[in-house]
Amino acid sequence: MSSSKDKIVFEGRVVDLPEYLRWYAIPIPAAFFKALFKQYSKDGKPYFVDDAYALDVGDVVYSHKDAYAKNWGEFLKLDGFVVQIHSVTGKGNPGDSLMVGIYKPNKKRDRVKKERSADTTQEDFLRFLRTGDLTLL
Repeated sequence: MSSSKDKIVFEGRVVDLPEYLRWYAIPIPAAFFKALFKQYSKDGKPYFVDDAYALDVGDVVYSHKDAYAKNWGEFLKLDGFVVQIHSVTGKGNPGDSLMVGIYKPNKKRDRVKKERSADTTQEDFLRFLRTGDLTLL
């Protein structure tokens, strides 16, 4: 794995991916790999670059791994957030539009509530995953 001009390059085997794609600031399960990475080939050897831009409606990312494990009690105690993709216009291009909802734990810390909606692009959403910066959305 290396980084080239803000893009992540993975040169390993997909079957050897860790449970979470560790080079992102936001914990991303390996199940997202195909939505994020496109396969290329050089000298007959495959490599992958995170420029697939194929996130889709219903995709959800969490600020902490506890939420993926459905350990909601622990997740709700944290100052975390949830981002869900509500709509997608186009897929496969960096400028394709996404409408996302951003959710945070309520004051009682017994559920999440919608804080706001945001219009963004596939590219800016990927930048958010890399940095963890919610202001990009």
